[in-house]
Amino acid sequence: MQSEHKFIHLRCRSSYSLAQGAIKIDDLVQLAIDNNMPALALTDNGNLFGALEFSMKFAKNGVQPILGCIIDIIIDEKFISDRSKNKSKILLLVKNNIGWKNLSLLVSKTFLNNIDGVQKPISLDELFTHSEGLICLLGGIYGPLMSYIDTEKNDKLDNLLELFKKYFSERLFIEIMRHGLEKEKLTENVFLRIASNHFIPILASNNIYFNDPEMFDAHDCLMCISEGKTISDSSRISITKEHYFKSQEEMIKLFSDLPSAISNSLTIAKMCSFLMEERKPS
Repeated sequence: MQSEHKFIHLRCRSSYSLAQGAIKIDDLVQLAIDNNMPALALTDNGNLFGALEFSMKFAKNGVQPILGCIIDIIIDEKFISDRSKNKSKILLLVKNNIGWKNLSLLVSKTFLNNIDGVQKPISLDELFTHSEGLICLLGGIYGPLMSYIDTEKNDKLDNLLELFKKYFSERLFIEIMRHGLEKEKLTENVFLRIASNHFIPILASNNIYFNDPEMFDAHDCLMCISEGKTISDSSRISITKEHYFKSQEEMIKLFSDLPSAISNSLTIAKMCSFLMEERKPS
């Protein structure tokens, strides 16, 4: 990667994140090219439906495709006693062929053995058993660390992080996100302190849902439809106009105080060397 490449987005939803993402794969290709990004990660929510289309189109346009997925996990009761807070999200990125096989297996497990048609979260045992070849991003305010921030269960947090470090080793990162959400502002220093205390590198992430700020209102309606709620419902999931595909320059400015969080996006991209192969049906 050349010296002018400073940042790569590693958290992008596409329209394959059903009723959540709004960006088509072709648009992602053009956004990467227009923003001089040599690589980009597709990380749809709970599925790998767009993996082949994404890989083929990006490779043909000279941009490195990185595959990943946002998945739900369940934290064991020995780590957290409040069962209402034991479900959280992490992001897994494919490093190599073994990682692709493991991610495919984990995502498949979320669709199996469910009665009500809702994807089930995977357990820590399942995650750690199939962690080889995968890079783990701990999800910011949506990740497992949030379960401990308000409860001050530092000993259990330490034990959990040591397990993540054991199974992901040099492939573990703590995400820092800045979309203007109040919870992000209140918890950022806690995340930074945890990262420092446990020697886990940080990553600047922008949780991308749509192309540009002008798409916010239309996308807000899409999110309401996905939940079956109205725009005026204060209990619904809401995002901000900042959840768009920011340029390298915008991300560098936004995280000017945390340069390592920016440069680590390139470090992660260089770790990834998997490309799907297009095969004819046999």
